[in-house]
Amino acid sequence: MGVGCGPVADRRHNPDQPGAASWDAARDVAEGIAREARLLLFEPRVLAMDAFPVAALPAEPAVVFVASTTGQARPGFPGDPPDNMRRFWRFLLRKSLAADSLAATRYAVFGLGDSGYVKFNSAAKKLDRRLAALGAIPLLERGLGDDQHSGGYDAALDPWLQQLWPALRAAFPLPPGVEQPVLDAAARLQLGPPKYKGVLLDGPTAAAAADPALSSSAGGAADEEQLQREATAAAAGFRAVAAEASGMPAVASAAPGPANGHAGTLSCGPWRPFFAPLLVNRRLTSPDHFQDTRHLEFGLSGSGFEYEPGDLLAIFPRTPEADVQGEPQSEGPHGSWGHLDAPPSSAAMLARLGLDGRQLVRVEAARPAAGGAPSLVATAHALVQGVLDVSGASPRRYLFQVLQHYATSEREKERLAYFASPEGRDDLYE
Repeated sequence: MGVGCGPVADRRHNPDQPGAASWDAARDVAEGIAREARLLLFEPRVLAMDAFPVAALPAEPAVVFVASTTGQARPGFPGDPPDNMRRFWRFLLRKSLAADSLAATRYAVFGLGDSGYVKFNSAAKKLDRRLAALGAIPLLERGLGDDQHSGGYDAALDPWLQQLWPALRAAFPLPPGVEQPVLDAAARLQLGPPKYKGVLLDGPTAAAAADPALSSSAGGAADEEQLQREATAAAAGFRAVAAEASGMPAVASAAPGPANGHAGTLSCGPWRPFFAPLLVNRRLTSPDHFQDTRHLEFGLSGSGFEYEPGDLLAIFPRTPEADVQGEPQSEGPHGSWGHLDAPPSSAAMLARLGLDGRQLVRVEAARPAAGGAPSLVATAHALVQGVLDVSGASPRRYLFQVLQHYATSEREKERLAYFASPEGRDDLYE
C-alpha cells in the first residue's frame, strides 16, 4: 500500500502508494499514515510522488496520495502543487493515456490546503479527478485538510482515516488465520522505525578544530557571518539527507556545502541558500494592536531569483546564539525543563547529552537507498543552530508521541499521550 508523500505498501496482498508533499505537514501526514498501516499489518513505504516510477502506477493495486497546495494558481498548475509532484502530475496529464490506464488501481487522496486561498486544495481535487478519469477506483471520498481550521489538518484527517482503514482491509483482506489488529490509543503510541542515524565521530578534524565558527563554544568571538554560514550549511546539508530519507530523487546541482551567496555561484535553492540582507523591517500594525504584522524587504541582488505575486519565500531559521551559548537553566516547578514557556538552552541540551559543541556528528538516512547516499558531517553546535528548533517549534502530535516514550514522570507520560491522541487535538491547538 502506498501512502502520502509517498507509498505505504504491503506487497503481498495490499496497496502501494506514493504521495505528494513538498511541505513538512504533508510528509508528516504521509508518515503518520504509514505508521498506522504498519500496525494494521501492511508493509508501507513513503515516497515523494516524483520519486515514484509513475509509469509503473498501473501495476499498483492501491495508492494513497497526500497532496499539498500552496499559493495561488499558475499557468499549467492548479494552485501551486509541491515541487516533488510536478513531474508525476505532468505524466498523468498526457493525452496518450487511455481512459482505463488505472483500472486495476484503487486509490485515496487527502489534501492539505488553506481555505484562505481561492484555489483551496486544488492539487488534491485535480489529482482526484484525473485519477478517476484514468479509470482508478476510489477507496473513499477525498479528504481535505484546512490549515485555517481551529484543529488544523487533523480535524479532517482523523475521521478520514477511520474510513480509510476499513476500506483498505475490505479490498485487501488478511490471509486466513491472521487476526486484524486493534488500532487503539495504546497502539497508536508505538514508534515506527527511525528515519535518521547519527554517529559521533572520534574527535574534531584538524579543519574543524582550526575553524573559529566550530570552536566558538570553547571561547573566542567567532565572526557572525561565519556562524550563520556554518548553521546554514548544516541546515542545507540536512535537507539533502532528509530528501534521501523521504525517498526524494537526487538533484545533481544540490550537493550540500557552504553557500556563499555571491554572484556567479550555482543557482540557489533548498540545498544552496542565498544570504540576503534584511533592508527594511517595518511594523504595519499599531503598537497597541495584538498582532505584530511586519513589512520586510530583502536585498536579492546577485541571487538570480525570479518571483511573482503569491510566491513564498523560504527562510532557514537559526537558533539565536544566546540560546546556544546560554547557561543551563535551573530547576523549575515543572522539573528540569523549567517553566513551560522557557525551554532549556541548547547548551543545557548538549550538556545533558554529554556533548561538547565542537563534537563532530555524522547524520544520514537510517535506510539509505543503494548508491552514494548523502550524509551530513557537522558540529553539535552547528546542528543545534541550523537544524534543531529548540525554542520556537510548533509541535505536531507526533512530537508528543515520541516524548511520552522518554518521559520519566507518569503524569507527564499521561499528558503527552493525551496530546498525541485525537481526543487531545483541540486542547493542543488552543
